[in-house]
Amino acid sequence: MVGDNYAANTGAIFKLNGAGQWKDVTPAPNFPNPSAVFGTASTDVWVTAPGVIWHWNGATWARSYSASHSDGGVETFGEGVARSPTDVWVLGRGFVLHFDGSSWSRQPMDLSHHFTQPKHTLWGNSDDLRLIGEGMLQYRP
Repeated sequence: MVGDNYAANTGAIFKLNGAGQWKDVTPAPNFPNPSAVFGTASTDVWVTAPGVIWHWNGATWARSYSASHSDGGVETFGEGVARSPTDVWVLGRGFVLHFDGSSWSRQPMDLSHHFTQPKHTLWGNSDDLRLIGEGMLQYRP
């Protein structure tokens, strides 16, 4: 499981190697504080951070999605779920993003009343997603 091998800390991502040592695999200098680390395999790891979603393919990091506001602020991302490399979900402030293997799209869900903070929980399996905030929303894509 990805969570057993990767950890996030203030401005850094670490990977546990076979010798039981942590290696810094942070995507870029001055990396913002990560919100979540998740994925499907050691070659499919996702990291959310303020304004950006990064992807690790087992060899290199790539910026997969960036978002900012017209006022110069950045979008806030929280929890994520990777059901497969072509089915990735990320919780934002009042919205959910979906990655289909080639591009990201906002999903048409009204989360404004119950899920305004990205720190709420998002989890899923092959059948559905569950978002837990002030209430719970089950979504079957």
